[in-house]
Amino acid sequence: MTGRSFQQKALVRIFALSFAASFFIGVCSGYYLQTMSMLNQPDIDAFAKESVNQNSFPIPATIAPSEVHYRFRYGDSFYQVLRDYGVPDQTISEWVKLAKPFYDLLKIKAGQEMWLRYGDYGRIRGFELGVSSRKRLVISEKGSGFVAEMKTRSLQGEDEQLFSARDHRLYYGEVISSFYQAGMDAGMDPELIMNLTNLFWGVIDFERQTRRGDQFWVMTETNPEGDERVLAMEIEANKKWYKAYYYKDSTGAGYYDEKGYALKGFYLIKPVAGARISSGFSYHRYHPVLHRRIPHLAVDYAAPAGTKVRAAADGVVIFAGWKGGFGNYLEIKHSMSFTTCYGHLKGFASGIKKGVRVKQGQTIGYVGMTGLATGPHLDYRVIRAGRNVNPTRVRSEKGNPVKDIDGFNQARQILVRDMENLKWSSLAFKPQATFVSLGNR
Repeated sequence: MTGRSFQQKALVRIFALSFAASFFIGVCSGYYLQTMSMLNQPDIDAFAKESVNQNSFPIPATIAPSEVHYRFRYGDSFYQVLRDYGVPDQTISEWVKLAKPFYDLLKIKAGQEMWLRYGDYGRIRGFELGVSSRKRLVISEKGSGFVAEMKTRSLQGEDEQLFSARDHRLYYGEVISSFYQAGMDAGMDPELIMNLTNLFWGVIDFERQTRRGDQFWVMTETNPEGDERVLAMEIEANKKWYKAYYYKDSTGAGYYDEKGYALKGFYLIKPVAGARISSGFSYHRYHPVLHRRIPHLAVDYAAPAGTKVRAAADGVVIFAGWKGGFGNYLEIKHSMSFTTCYGHLKGFASGIKKGVRVKQGQTIGYVGMTGLATGPHLDYRVIRAGRNVNPTRVRSEKGNPVKDIDGFNQARQILVRDMENLKWSSLAFKPQATFVSLGNR
């Protein structure tokens, strides 16, 4: 070891010992001074008590009561959700028992909203659940326990105004993997998501057009029986926003875009909701059963066996039966030059046979794997002017315009206003993520 390195190490040791000693002395000195200072301080508690007694000035001793709002999501457990908000199991069991004559709390559906009320120091004071647009289950304190009752909205007066804010629900989500999953994460019921995709069938292909980061807002209402209906929608697909609104007049009800055109166009892009494309349109596809390259003049939509297949447009069934490698096969003629075909069906819907007229969106059969198929899927073909064309390239024409455009615009403005109000309300609750579910954000 050189003399230089030895001296350097010695200096390091001396510096470390000096620093440790200084640190120890500093800590001891600080502790001593703090202790002496505390001994010389007056009794703060005694001083406070004396001041209160002398001046009779009330010092608040409670935390302000609060309320938590939560919308149940698909798959939620009533017990687990309430546990997460600090409600003891014993109290939850008591509420379930009290509510039984009015409503089964263990059968809550996705989208239902609850309000938990807290008192002093987090004490549970009550619970409220929206059962329908006109009914709510209320559990409140009474003596040392709780009581339950079902309250019905008054049809007139101030109570109606107070309760009306709970008639509408607002869902918000952002697509990460798929629109369907984003809807589930936003708290939507699977059936509601299917209804939503069905409404936009002629406009958006949710599998091919939606991208990661696309967003959506959906406002719904519930009837007294608890059924949910979509009122207004704003959906982003591949950086383009699509909007639609519910409108009812003397001629009927339907959904229209901002300009008053019906969403129900001439042609539906996808006849199976929620399905994915497993094989596209091609002139040189390798056949998985025949093991050679042959034209595949169709689009295959993979879906679980038994999934509903719907008619792409109004028309007449010109063939319904077995057709070799296509298995159970269905052909619908929509015009002199436009026909759609559906293959590998598990079976046909009730009443579907040659000569029957069908409506757009009507269930005509079910996904299967009859004929030459390696798994359940729909072989979907479009024949235009005698030639097979790519079904995903067929443009859906605009639907018919609404007859009373002034009445529609007035109704649309009301829906837009209500949706904007709910959006602002959701921002106020955003830190707790309770008023509106935030999906995959």
